[in-house]
Parts: sequence; structure tokens; C-alpha cells
Amino acid sequence: MDEKAIRTAWSFLGLLGSAFSFDAVLRTTRSGAADTVFPLSTYGPEAVTMIAIPFGAGLLLLVLWLTRRYPSIAPPATWSSKMPVFYFGTEYVDPPSVIA
Repeated sequence: MDEKAIRTAWSFLGLLGSAFSFDAVLRTTRSGAADTVFPLSTYGPEAVTMIAIPFGAGLLLLVLWLTRRYPSIAPPATWSSKMPVFYFGTEYVDPPSVIA
């Protein structure tokens, strides 16, 4: 994997993990939101917890693995460039086409 691929995968998995964790917390506290992202409403709060912990742990491990792998792919020039930066390029998201 090159630097751009790792940064994109890191950004996607970080967003996915954050959104899933937030939705799981809402479900387990019975403050649930609409099932627009993750269809978890068919399960009770206890079942959502049992599903969310392994899935969230797996996502976290993937993000941590990519974070550790990033400096070996892109040799850092400075200390601050040792971490991937959250970024999606215009080839993935084209704002003018979304707005129009």
C-alpha cells in the first residue's frame, strides 16, 4: 500500500468506527436514532452491546495497525508527519456534483 491508500483507508475506518460507536452508544442507552447508517434497531440494548464491542474492537485494531504502518511507508521528514492526516481527495468526493 502506498501513502495515499493508507491515509484514505485510515480516514474511512476512523469515520466508520466513530459513527458506529456513536450509534451503538445511542442504542445501548435507548436514545436511538433513525436506522439510516447501521440497522441496529431490531436488537435490544444488550444485544447491541454484544455486537458493538467485537466490531468496534476490530475497527480500532485496523486503525491502530494502519497508524503503525504509516511511518514505514512514508518516511517522515518531521515528527509531525509520522501520523496520517484525515483526508479524502476530490477523486473520492466531488463537492460540486453533490451540491448540484
